[in-house]
Amino acid sequence: MLSQIVTKLAGKANLRSVEGVVGLAAVKGPPVNTPCAFVFPLSDTAGPNHTLNAVDQRVDQTFGVLVILRGAGDLKGAKAADVIAVRRDEINAELVGWQPEGAETSIEYLGGALVDLIDDTVWWLFRYRNAFRIWS
Repeated sequence: MLSQIVTKLAGKANLRSVEGVVGLAAVKGPPVNTPCAFVFPLSDTAGPNHTLNAVDQRVDQTFGVLVILRGAGDLKGAKAADVIAVRRDEINAELVGWQPEGAETSIEYLGGALVDLIDDTVWWLFRYRNAFRIWS
């Protein structure tokens, strides 16, 4: 399901690149091609099974969209906060309320937090939630 989110954000929200967790694992320093985003799972919680002799469980998944941007214009990050707010609104416009194929619920925005601020590079994590079902 997260691959659908990567595809939906690709070329949108003024992001130069959007990748999954493998792309993030390859980052060894501030990316050159910014602003960029990485989509990856943060957690999931399965509810109880509701059937006998089969499986019917709802799984609430939380995923992150890590946005990295450089050149926000100041070393203290004041202008970066404005840029992050714009990126948040652009990403939310693409994701919030959208229901990926195979999902039981549409995507909700949970909030965001600063991950790192080094020199002129800001790493900001936006968190989202939706649910899907396990059937068998």
